[in-house]
Amino acid sequence: MANLIDEQKLPELLDKDTLELIGGQDLPPEKKQELYLKIAQTIHNRAISRIYKQLSESEGQELDKLLETDDSVKVQDYLRSKGLDLPAILTQEALAYKLEIYELFKNVQNRPKQE
Repeated sequence: MANLIDEQKLPELLDKDTLELIGGQDLPPEKKQELYLKIAQTIHNRAISRIYKQLSESEGQELDKLLETDDSVKVQDYLRSKGLDLPAILTQEALAYKLEIYELFKNVQNRPKQE
């Protein structure tokens, strides 16, 4: 399988904050907080979508009921019983999203300026 990540950039991608990677480290604190909330919601939505794709319809309905209880321990136990590791899925989705954001901004910055 081809390596899609520039290995020289990997430490930077893993170590730096997402906003720092895209040049947003100097944003006002309120704007940073707003962006962090949007990033977290996107990662959450991606993880939930990925989980539902791996469950049958009846398992998805059962998960719906558990999510309504707001009991994170029961939700994690249920997912674990289905062979799904929520912390690992969230981590994978966070890293994938971070890479996508980085690549998007890198491509925008490298685009020739139109006059």
